[in-house]
Amino acid sequence: MTRNKLICIVTAIAVFAAGMFFQFVSGDTRAERVHQHKRALAIPEISIDVGGQEIPGAPVYSVSDSGAITEERYIHETSENVQGTLSYSDEEMSAVSDVLIHIRGNSSRYFEKKSYTFHLIDDKGLEKNLGFDGMAAADEWVLYGPYLDRTLLRNYMCMNIAGEIMDYAPNVRYVRLSIDGEYQGLYVLMETITREAGRLNLSKSRRNDYATPYIVKLDRQRPNVEELDNYSRYTLKTGSLVYDLCYPGKDTLTQAKKTYIENDMSHIEKILYSYDLYSTNIDYRDYIDTESFARYFVINEFFGNLDAGFYSTYMYKDTRGKMCACVWDFNNACDNYAQEPADVSGFTILYAPWFERLIRDQDFVDEVIKQYKKLRKTTLSDEYLQAYITDTINYLGPEIENNYEVWGDVWTIEDKNAYVLANSYLQPLDRNYTSYDEAVLQFRTYITQRGAWLDENIDNLNQYCHNSRTVNETLQ
Repeated sequence: MTRNKLICIVTAIAVFAAGMFFQFVSGDTRAERVHQHKRALAIPEISIDVGGQEIPGAPVYSVSDSGAITEERYIHETSENVQGTLSYSDEEMSAVSDVLIHIRGNSSRYFEKKSYTFHLIDDKGLEKNLGFDGMAAADEWVLYGPYLDRTLLRNYMCMNIAGEIMDYAPNVRYVRLSIDGEYQGLYVLMETITREAGRLNLSKSRRNDYATPYIVKLDRQRPNVEELDNYSRYTLKTGSLVYDLCYPGKDTLTQAKKTYIENDMSHIEKILYSYDLYSTNIDYRDYIDTESFARYFVINEFFGNLDAGFYSTYMYKDTRGKMCACVWDFNNACDNYAQEPADVSGFTILYAPWFERLIRDQDFVDEVIKQYKKLRKTTLSDEYLQAYITDTINYLGPEIENNYEVWGDVWTIEDKNAYVLANSYLQPLDRNYTSYDEAVLQFRTYITQRGAWLDENIDNLNQYCHNSRTVNETLQ
């Protein structure tokens, strides 16, 4: 071996060791994010055959004698499924599986283009794990159909950006979807927030142990979920919202485990909502991963995700770990909230449960500001985000036009039924765009203007933890 070759080998080993050491001491153990559009492979195909059955979960309406829709009567319970067959193919693999499927979402179930949750099963009806396009194998998946988001970009891009920032954000891939042989347009295949290797790597809930890792979701009250009776619920801190227990599931959940989770969450909340949050002998930071919550705050505020902190707000905690936050659904982000415009100015998540208390602590505010200023130079920079939009559109290419051959009526609003207008269009109606280019321009402009406003105002978060404010609000 030559002396130069030996030097190269030693140098490479040293660089690798230094990188591993830095990762260890910095605590940054996130897996490298895979961005589908950067791989430049053809968009995968998913075909689902349900034999003409109606997929449950859609609203059912009353119809007048004239044929006009008059009112909503009923929404099928989303726990119902129909069974079918799913076929998947990309440039590297193909797979076929039995599948259970239903329509999903809250507002999105009203759209003409539906979104779906599906569960893979084997020939005995048991869970079956498959991985798609490099994503970790699992049995539960979401097919999100971009509809109100006319750019087709928000959930794909924002979830991937979050994946570069958070310890975990669901992986996403574009797919072409067909149901019973009929092309449904461009969809985003999404991981669900579940305990799985490659998703949330929590320890397993043991059948006979009451202490357990858990995943919860703050959302509207719904049937067929495991609601928690924790402190913020029975003291009405969350209003009409409730925490649903997502993990452990019904197959391993016991009353002892549920009580443990309720008590564990209540213990944290009683510290957060105590009159003396700052000088108590028990520090909330012993139980909450402040970096995780600060990054969650930054990513959702940056993209103006008005639902974050209130609806579909996921948190998870390992048995011996701290509570962490996990992002979900950016469909309404960047002034795409259907009910009203979202200005580029202002903060919203600081009024959400838990965050309304965290923001009163100087250390948490310092962490939010530090994370924002660091990320603004890299992942949240204008240059990176604008290039990301351009590159993704170039990757999708003709698939954008193919999608709007099916759903192109979204660009016109004349002769629409009032229910269709109310549920499938931004309000007021003059907020809607008449072309794909206009929708993308709005998305680009919002990001630029929102970043500029936050650059000027992020330090103003200090007012929410100032003694004069927190003391007065406590006395009230």
